[in-house]
Amino acid sequence: MKTARRLQKKAVFFTFVAIILLAALVFSFSIYARYRMRTRGLVIETRVNTMNSFMKDLEKDIIRGSFISSHRAILAMAEYVSSNGVYIDDIGARFEEVFLNGTMNSSLQTLMYDTTFNDWISRMQYQGGRINLEIDFDIKSVVINQSDPWNVDIYLDTNIYVNDATDIAAWNITRTIKTVVPIEGFEDPVYAMNTDGKVLNIVNKTPFTDFVIANDTSNLQQHNENSYYFAWSTAPSFLMRLEGNLSSSPYGIESMVNFQKLIDHGIETEERSVVDHIYWSNKSVTSYHIDNMPSWFMMDNENNPSEGMTHLQLYEVEGLIQ
Repeated sequence: MKTARRLQKKAVFFTFVAIILLAALVFSFSIYARYRMRTRGLVIETRVNTMNSFMKDLEKDIIRGSFISSHRAILAMAEYVSSNGVYIDDIGARFEEVFLNGTMNSSLQTLMYDTTFNDWISRMQYQGGRINLEIDFDIKSVVINQSDPWNVDIYLDTNIYVNDATDIAAWNITRTIKTVVPIEGFEDPVYAMNTDGKVLNIVNKTPFTDFVIANDTSNLQQHNENSYYFAWSTAPSFLMRLEGNLSSSPYGIESMVNFQKLIDHGIETEERSVVDHIYWSNKSVTSYHIDNMPSWFMMDNENNPSEGMTHLQLYEVEGLIQ
């Protein structure tokens, strides 16, 4: 009887010890599991934060890359006109081609070396690969237009997929990036085309608002000598000039041809208004010699209905016509 009781007590003791050991094992495993989950959570959180930071930098770089590629592409198109003696046949198609691939009608443009948008994409993919990120760009469209006289707008529609090489996280975003490129500083292709590249003119906005003050034509003379540009809606826009289209645009700009420069380069001049899109077109207007200006200087009477004035009124020479 006593032996049976002792055995019973031992059994209870061993059972209690076994329960404690099992509980300790379960507790230890639970702690370890929580530790592993927490460690993995921290790893995931760190990785996601790294990717999120990369994505923010990537979006900033898209804007910067788009501006650089757009500026160089416009520069390359102007250079193409000047070098080849032909206008751009399709501004939208040619811009997209040179912007992405650095070619014009499949001809490589040296100005675009290592500055195309595809070059930029390759650099971003390389940077992403250094931190085990796979980056895929899908360019939906590239559109160029103007919404004011002094700037060119580029709209880039793209889908960007960024995936962690270990499949921890992925980003899939669609963006429309607008890039605004000022036209000042670009070469006007109309001058290059009409002077066989002998006389070039850079787009610079006129500093003058008053051209004639009490019959003093000093400002008008400087405006003409430097062939400055003035926003005027019967004139062609900068993009239209790249295509050789000299008709009117709400975003038009015009300059005055300095005949003396043409004469100095052996280019024969005509008795016609010095306003560029008038002089180098077949627009039918009446032109007048102007007092206190060079003998070859003539101004036309083209009317601008949207402005409610003529060129004679705009340049304040109505009282100076001969």
